[in-house]
Amino acid sequence: MSINITADPPTDILICKQKYAKSSRICLGVALCSLPIGFFGIYATSSYSNIIANIGMGLFLVAGIAFVYYTEKYMEYRPIKPEQRFKLEKLSLEFKDIATYRTKVIAENRALTVIEYEAAEHHGAYCRAQNTEK
Repeated sequence: MSINITADPPTDILICKQKYAKSSRICLGVALCSLPIGFFGIYATSSYSNIIANIGMGLFLVAGIAFVYYTEKYMEYRPIKPEQRFKLEKLSLEFKDIATYRTKVIAENRALTVIEYEAAEHHGAYCRAQNTEK
């Protein structure tokens, strides 16, 4: 999700967070369930044991990569830390757009997230760069 500091805050932040958490848990479950299948294929003495082992390890690999991806996305929606909140307050004093966005988020009765904090930092850096060019 892309955050635009000059626009209204997205209202589906919690829905996205839940979606990524659910996807992450599903991928973890598939990865954990694929391990016994892979080990069965390795230790079985069937003519299909190589195929079963490859399927199990392939499932584990794909589900593991998807788990890491969705977990990283989920972590973008965690609340900001106190030192980040302090830095965001300083940015709010410096830039009106960030202050307006911050008040809109507080009016929604939710905490600012890491992805919003990073967007505010980028916006502040962009505004500073625009001011130095003039």
